Amino acid sequence: MAKTATFTHIQQVAFTLALKDGLGRDIPFEDVQVSVDDPTVAVVEMNGNDGILRGIAPSPEGVTNRLTVTVDAEMGEGVNTVTAMGEFQVRLDDRPGAKILAIDFGPATDQAQPAPPAP
Repeated sequence: MAKTATFTHIQQVAFTLALKDGLGRDIPFEDVQVSVDDPTVAVVEMNGNDGILRGIAPSPEGVTNRLTVTVDAEMGEGVNTVTAMGEFQVRLDDRPGAKILAIDFGPATDQAQPAPPAP
């Protein structure tokens, strides 16, 4: 899965958290803490191990933003903090400002015909 994301200010990106040891075995964790470095650009919402990063406004030109996630790995007594970071950029989506005029033609029908002349 990608560690970077690019999306627009009217889009969102889903992500899932997984903690593994060096052998690829799952490690349970708790106390998930998430943050974005610029909450005027995007917000993050968590539901268990699943999260959504929602765009709000475009990132400043040339700026990459950061999502930081910290968990407490369940590896015995005490707190075992593990942190991961991902980068993202929010771009302007100009679709909301677009004006799209569509013409939809119906089926062809016969025109009304004048009455025949009287005999």
